[in-house]
Amino acid sequence: MDIPTSTRIDGNPIVHHPVGLVISDNAHIENNVQLRQNTTIGVRRSGGPAPRLREGADIGANVVILGGVTVGERATIGAGSVVLIDIPPGAIAVGNPARIVRKDQ
Repeated sequence: MDIPTSTRIDGNPIVHHPVGLVISDNAHIENNVQLRQNTTIGVRRSGGPAPRLREGADIGANVVILGGVTVGERATIGAGSVVLIDIPPGAIAVGNPARIVRKDQ
């Protein structure tokens, strides 16, 4: 697991299996975000913006989230997805590249 001390983490993230978890020093992880193994949360290019994972987001295994995107509150990212777009609150996104398959009504 590679999480720099400068990474902004609010509250209590839930790390189910920390093996292979890599988070950028510029990322922002809010309270109760669930993270799983072999996941990368980082920048698209050196010095670029990093993702923000809002409260209660649920990130599956083997997910890649890159750039200045926001994963909304209680959003779910399916295993193996590559997220390059903002994911609205409560939505479910899957695939490579990730697409939104359900929005919270």
